[in-house]
Amino acid sequence: MKQSLTRSLVIGFGFSLLLLLGSSVASYISIQTLLGSSDLVSHTYKVIAELDQVTRPVRDAESAQRGFIISNDPAYLDPFHGAFELSLSSLEEVKTLTADNPLEQARCEKLRGFINGRFARMETLIDAKKNNNLINVADLQSGKEFMDSILTTTLLMKNTETALLSQRTARFDSLSRLTPLIILLASALAI
Repeated sequence: MKQSLTRSLVIGFGFSLLLLLGSSVASYISIQTLLGSSDLVSHTYKVIAELDQVTRPVRDAESAQRGFIISNDPAYLDPFHGAFELSLSSLEEVKTLTADNPLEQARCEKLRGFINGRFARMETLIDAKKNNNLINVADLQSGKEFMDSILTTTLLMKNTETALLSQRTARFDSLSRLTPLIILLASALAI
């Protein structure tokens, strides 16, 4: 009888220990998945913010170009200098952040071409003004088309990232509700 009781206690203790270990593993996996999901949401916000940093220097350069063309005052060109490099640097960051997304990678390359074209047009117009030449309306129109393409491409990229954000947020919310339940269930089973 004593051996039977001891054996039952050992089996019961072993079973409880196994449940505790299982519940701990399940809780750990659930928490790790939740943290991973949170990281993906943060990552998506970072990509969207960096896309804004791609267009901001282009807009600043456009304003500088306009100010110079209207006033012929070289002081207006201060924001123009370095804007190209800033925009491409932010584009490289976006490209790094979206390395796992072939569609976004292709859009980054298209965006690079549009940025190169826009800055080439701005430089053409600035040089024309410096040389007291007339401003070519075709160059103005071409520059506008490049800027429109930049804005359209970044909007497409932001929309893609926003769709990913919706998916990732839904997953995060789901895991946020599920994780406490798993922990509570695991604790109840362990008791």
